[in-house]
Order: sequence, then C-alpha cells, then structure tokens
Amino acid sequence: MPNNCNNIILDIAVLTHNHKLFIEDALNSIIRQKTNFGYRILVLDDCSDDGSSEIIRNIAEKNPEKFNILRNKIRLGPLKSAIIISNEMNAKYFCFIDGDDYWCNENKIQTQIDFLENNPDYAGC
Repeated sequence: MPNNCNNIILDIAVLTHNHKLFIEDALNSIIRQKTNFGYRILVLDDCSDDGSSEIIRNIAEKNPEKFNILRNKIRLGPLKSAIIISNEMNAKYFCFIDGDDYWCNENKIQTQIDFLENNPDYAGC
C-alpha cells in the first residue's frame, strides 16, 4: 500500500556526516518501505563536505512530501545532532537510522508499527 503522507504516525530520523558513499542507499531503503500509514523522513546533515548534501537534496526534491532536511551550521557531532533532530519529531512513533546504514526488508517499519499498535504494553521494538 502506498505511503499516505496525510496519516503520518512515524518520524524516521537520519543522522549523517560525510556519508556520500552510503546516503543514497540509506534514503532509498526508507522510500521503498511498504506501509499503510504515512511517515516523514527527517535528515540532519552535520556539515558534510563530501557531496552528501547534494545527494540528500536530489532525493528529497523527488519526494518533497516525505522529507524535512536540516543542516547544522557547524559540526556538532552525533549526540548533539540526535538531540536537535529529536526536537523536530512529533509523530506517535519514531526511529533512527544512520546515514551509512540501510534497511534490507521493505516491510520493516510496517511490521514494527503493526506490532506496537497490537501490543500496547510495549514501548518499543
């Protein structure tokens, strides 16, 4: 089922710094997710200087309804960047993926959200 951006229940945070060789695979693995709910992709680029920013921008321009791109003005590192991006999240659920990682299962987030929705005693998976 296509991603319904009007019914966003998941924010996906992507932290990246100089992941030029990996960021395209990371973002495409998110876009390929099959869901019956909407999700938003928040990318925080921590001052990459290797061309990562251009790759992120090109992918986001093809999927503007899904992306919110943030860029630190100075390099802050992963901990401070995680705090900044966390403050941007407001969906019912959230998850993190690093810019040099990718999801190999196109049903990953659907499976996890289904589990959480059907098991209210759980806070995460």
